[in-house]
Amino acid sequence: MVFCEDHTAHEQHFERLDARVGDLEQRDFEKTQLLARMDAILSQLQKLYWAIVTACAGAIVTALFAVITR
Repeated sequence: MVFCEDHTAHEQHFERLDARVGDLEQRDFEKTQLLARMDAILSQLQKLYWAIVTACAGAIVTALFAVITR
């Protein structure tokens, strides 16, 4: 009888472990998706940064050209 109880306890333990592994795999998948989204946002921010830097440089060059040619 003790063997059956131990076996049942082990089965229940393994079922809980399987459920936990499933939860961890789901969290890992969600983290991977989140990292991919963050990477895409960072890439867009980098493009925006360079667009702003280029626009500012163009404005400075235009202003300097206007001052020099007066």
